[in-house]
Amino acid sequence: MPGFLASGACFDTHRSRLVVLGHFNGSGSVLEYDTNYGLTQLWAGPDYPATIGNAVYDEGRRKIVCTTQDTPTGPLRTRAYEGPSGIIATWSDLGGSTVRPTPRNDAMLAVDDSRGAILFGGRDNNNVPNNETWLWDSRDWTNVNPTNAPAPRSAAALAGKADRVVLFGGMNSNNQAMGDTWALVGSSWQQLAPLTSPAARFNHAMATNYVSGETYLFGGSDGQNWFGDVYKLENFLSLWSWSQIQVGGTGNVGVRDLHAIAVDERRNKLVLFGGRNEFFQQLGDTWELDLSQASPSWTQRFPAQSPSGRVNHGMTYDSQRERTVLVGGYDMNTGAFLDDIWEWDGVSWAQRTTVMRSITPTENPAMAYDHRTQRVVLFGGWTGSATSDNTYELVETAGPSAPGQQAPVSLILSSAPTVNGSNTTPLGVDIASSAGLSALFVAIGGAPQPLAYLPTPLFCSSQPFYVQPVASYVGVGNRFSYSVPIPPAAAGILLSAQGLSFHANGCIDTTDALFVTVQTLQ
Repeated sequence: MPGFLASGACFDTHRSRLVVLGHFNGSGSVLEYDTNYGLTQLWAGPDYPATIGNAVYDEGRRKIVCTTQDTPTGPLRTRAYEGPSGIIATWSDLGGSTVRPTPRNDAMLAVDDSRGAILFGGRDNNNVPNNETWLWDSRDWTNVNPTNAPAPRSAAALAGKADRVVLFGGMNSNNQAMGDTWALVGSSWQQLAPLTSPAARFNHAMATNYVSGETYLFGGSDGQNWFGDVYKLENFLSLWSWSQIQVGGTGNVGVRDLHAIAVDERRNKLVLFGGRNEFFQQLGDTWELDLSQASPSWTQRFPAQSPSGRVNHGMTYDSQRERTVLVGGYDMNTGAFLDDIWEWDGVSWAQRTTVMRSITPTENPAMAYDHRTQRVVLFGGWTGSATSDNTYELVETAGPSAPGQQAPVSLILSSAPTVNGSNTTPLGVDIASSAGLSALFVAIGGAPQPLAYLPTPLFCSSQPFYVQPVASYVGVGNRFSYSVPIPPAAAGILLSAQGLSFHANGCIDTTDALFVTVQTLQ
């Protein structure tokens, strides 16, 4: 095409099109080539960049991502191209290289579900701690810049609740243990004055049960003493208190630090893995504490396979897939920095493989599960030679089928529904399947257990169905993106969705149920 200057190009596997980004006769333009429809030209949208670098296709976001500059000498930005809207090319700014936290390790990450993932503190390459507060909204980093903030620290613990995150302890710039408790509400940190509190410590771990809203703390050390105690943060009539849980039974989890915990919300159990004991010995054991008991006891689990022993790993609970996810860490015995991913379902550990990319082998990553996007988020850490500023999201995709089995169905949340005054954004859901016909069912509310098992031919496996649908959508092909309209009156309502895939032989595949609350933007 005369006059067209190509800047970047890649293949959009979601829409099966070759996309070329560039300029035509001085104006921003996009060329898309489809083998069925030929060549289509789209004119630049309102955020089209002046200069485009190399482009790659992001399977997780289903968008083309490239580095850009608004002027030839301007700062680098990261933008995403997400396909046509009429005849206009649609772009969104992903922030990326100009506004992001500096490299750090031993930072803390937790999710405030009204906004996104909150990152606090950590140490830089010079081992200097900071007290910056950053927000990751699944697209971009924003420096919150609160007017009041906890003192700089690292090796603290941060846990998210529905509308706030809670911070306890850590190590200050003089390597001393801290014992203060803070809550981030909105854009302001508030120091709490609990009636009782754990001893000052660092290298401990905290986790929140998203269903009950209860926050738990376990272990840690202060440099001289090691802890194996369990605390629960309570708020009664605006009076905050850390109450120590009296653990009974004969299970001896011992004292430790540099471990990780998560709350299995489906089974109401605190899951503990790894860490280091008071003799500086590395641990690779799995324990569970039943939080439903008045006097719970630790139970050690002995699965057939397990992650290797490690310290400084990340761990969180994926409530959509009902798995505790463990990532990375450091093996004290071999000196290896790790990048493996494991999942615990309450019975066994299973190692996951990544199809797009692996994280940089890292210890001390800041990691949390974002209920809005239903993705595990990971930031930073220590790679063995430098601190990291990488941001990762773990995206669930459809994997290959075993011989003689149907390929699994994948249901991915592409956009969380929000209400801002009279304006709403839809519930965006992507479904991928190897079958020719697929359907999405959306319901109000949700059920934690299967409502029924779908009838299938004798040679097919039974498939659980969770939702009582009020709306359904059907499509033909391998992949679909559904946008479900949300009225303003739906603010605060829990929605559930489930995908089905119908095969020619009569078998039906189902996804796990996807639960999401319609958020209200303040």
